[in-house]
Amino acid sequence: MCPKPVLFHANQLVWEMFQVLQSQARVAGMGGILGVDFTAIDFVFRMYEVPAEDEFIYFTQIVEVFNVATSIWNRPKEGKRS
Repeated sequence: MCPKPVLFHANQLVWEMFQVLQSQARVAGMGGILGVDFTAIDFVFRMYEVPAEDEFIYFTQIVEVFNVATSIWNRPKEGKRS
């Protein structure tokens, strides 16, 4: 899990949804993370009752958070060979 960063109030919901979606990451053959299962995002939107008119902006924000997290998660670990 990612530690919670300092967030603007407007970003709290995106962070909460990201936390739920971390278990829905798509993993590559050797364990590298590719991103998030997009069908899971729709399920989480229903769970959090996200209005349809807000789905696109939340979708893009969640994907952006996953892009940043993936770049961190996929970094070579210290002391391990790649």
